[in-house]
Amino acid sequence: MLTRRVDDNLHMREDKSALSNLAGQEQGAAAANARFFTSVEGLFALNEEEVVDGLFVITSPALGLARAGARG
Repeated sequence: MLTRRVDDNLHMREDKSALSNLAGQEQGAAAANARFFTSVEGLFALNEEEVVDGLFVITSPALGLARAGARG
């Protein structure tokens, strides 16, 4: 699911002028995507105890996002 969100976000940001022309369900999806990435970009959850929408930042084995309870 996270991979799909990243792909959707990249696609939307490729043509920013098209974002202003979206309507209906597409506009809602773009807004939801923007809210998600705004929360992630401002994500201060650097450990699993402070998750934001179930996600937190990891640095090992590489910088990324992890879903709470999914690491083992």
